[in-house]
Amino acid sequence: MQDGPTGPVLAVPVGNRFDLYAIAFYGAHAVGNNLNADERATLADLGELAGDVWAKIDKETLRRKVEALERERDAKNADLTAARGSSGPPAGAAEA
Repeated sequence: MQDGPTGPVLAVPVGNRFDLYAIAFYGAHAVGNNLNADERATLADLGELAGDVWAKIDKETLRRKVEALERERDAKNADLTAARGSSGPPAGAAEA
């Protein structure tokens, strides 16, 4: 990261109240003017909104992984049930 007039003047957390996903760094205007209070507030709001989107993406990714694991489990259970059905349960085994 550069120091001086081309370096960042504002660091904005990208996250929500539970997680920090990233930090966005912003520089001054191209003409060298610093960011005003309204611009800083807008960028802070943008960081919060981006954090909400990131959290939604994480949630959807985890939901899809859980669904895939449940399908895998169900397929294995079906295979076990079919294998037991063809050979029968072992002698003395109790069904759960």
